[in-house]
Amino acid sequence: MFFRQIKKCGQSSCTICQSVRLPDNIFDSLDWLPDPIPSTMDKDHYVNFQTAYQSGTTEQYRPILMTTMANSEHRVLSAEDKIACQIAIDDWDYSFKSPFVLEDNILYNNIFVREKISCE
Repeated sequence: MFFRQIKKCGQSSCTICQSVRLPDNIFDSLDWLPDPIPSTMDKDHYVNFQTAYQSGTTEQYRPILMTTMANSEHRVLSAEDKIACQIAIDDWDYSFKSPFVLEDNILYNNIFVREKISCE
């Protein structure tokens, strides 16, 4: 079974995930389904729901990220990443040594830009 949850950043000015439409007190009380955590006893299974419930979200067990990083494969950008990339390009400060995106940007681990290129 697969569930998709969109976690909003909570910034009302965000152009990617838009602002929350629920009242803050209701939205803040919602629980997320836990991220899958592999079992230490059996590598072919995950821990049970009670163990994973309300555990913090991490990137540690994200299968696509693990596979991509292990194989160093290039992958196609999603539609959301393409929009975010165009916004980043439009908003980019082209000054010397400025990064393409900051660490809190959704593209930070999805887009790799070779920086410090010189003509030397």
